[in-house]
Amino acid sequence: MLPKSHAYLPASSAKRWMNCPGSPFLEHLFPEEEESLFATEGSLAHALAEERLTDELLHKPAHVEQARENARKFYRLNPGYSTETEADMERYIDSYVDFVTEQIDLTRPYKLWLEQRMTFGKYIPDGFGTSDVILLQGDTLHIIDLKYGLGVEVYAERNPQLMIYALGAYSNFVPCYATEDITHVKMSIFQPRRGHMDTYEISNTELEDWAENELTPKASRAYICTDEFHAGSWCQFCRAAGRCRENGQELRVRTDYLKEHELSPEERGQILSDASFITESLNQIQKAALADLIDGQQIPGWKAVLGTSQRKFDTNKTHELEQAAEAQGWDLMTTKLISPAQAEKKFGKAEVNQVLGSYILKPEGKPRLAKATDKRPAYNRHQEMLDLADELFDDKEAFALDSETLAAEINGLLDPAHADNPNNPDSIAS
Repeated sequence: MLPKSHAYLPASSAKRWMNCPGSPFLEHLFPEEEESLFATEGSLAHALAEERLTDELLHKPAHVEQARENARKFYRLNPGYSTETEADMERYIDSYVDFVTEQIDLTRPYKLWLEQRMTFGKYIPDGFGTSDVILLQGDTLHIIDLKYGLGVEVYAERNPQLMIYALGAYSNFVPCYATEDITHVKMSIFQPRRGHMDTYEISNTELEDWAENELTPKASRAYICTDEFHAGSWCQFCRAAGRCRENGQELRVRTDYLKEHELSPEERGQILSDASFITESLNQIQKAALADLIDGQQIPGWKAVLGTSQRKFDTNKTHELEQAAEAQGWDLMTTKLISPAQAEKKFGKAEVNQVLGSYILKPEGKPRLAKATDKRPAYNRHQEMLDLADELFDDKEAFALDSETLAAEINGLLDPAHADNPNNPDSIAS
């Protein structure tokens, strides 16, 4: 009998068992792996986020300092694990807390659940799971998922894990707590260490149709299936992936298909010999594609977008900022200027926004590669410079210049003293 802390068909691996119904059966033939340092770090980040949100949004007793101490202890005990520290974790969780707070209209009633366990038995046999954030406000149900790892970017559009959490929240909490008819369902994924955020919205009717016509039939099949396997991107975190023939066959399509579902050691060795070349080649292709998209070129199915960024106080107005804070009796300084999120925690979000809001900057995030279906607007640096050049130049020949030359021309026009300094932090090309 499975331990109650683990569902046979967990929401987090729904993409896999919906596409490969035999994978739950095959996975459970292999022992569970011990929790990795990556998983431990993620758990500590989730715990810190939960305590911070409990304190700052629910205004209930929380154990924030204990969560911070647990993070400090983790990095002290594992010095070779990462160059990051508990201060980096705090900074990443700052951005997550900011994001969650921004989703709430604090002037209107709302209900918020953190790390909430739910049952999905109506849709998945013996189904249950835990959602990071459930927000109920007005006619909207919002599911927010924190993913702390540095792995691949995850998107919210028709993400089965988030849709299952939404179904659980809809059936567990909406009937008891909703003050209006819920007609909108939002789902967000926040990956602070990758600077990635994605939100997807559907109607409650679409969600229920998906559950009835896709989720429940596939869950029922996966719950009893022992002999149907399909390889794909969903194999990444499967415990059986390293021994599964279908997974190996997908990667090495020229090998002869064998009916058994376990790769031989020789076949695994052949695949491993190709891994470093494949990984490096993909990294180089992604790097080149991002550079081309930023410069205005088109790549079908992809675009460049700006990643998330953290708010900061405008250091060009430090004197005025300090005067405004001192008038309130606030001390913003530690050994360095604290962040807006830390100031809000110390003095109150509404108060800080009222007094210091004009000094808070939200810089653009760094360009990053994203699928064309991403909800963020496409970022085109060359087009931005063309628009600026249209305002600054009388000579339209500037439009024929390449990006680097055009940036130099604009920088020179805006500030001739800095025109030849490529290290100028205010330079457009930097």
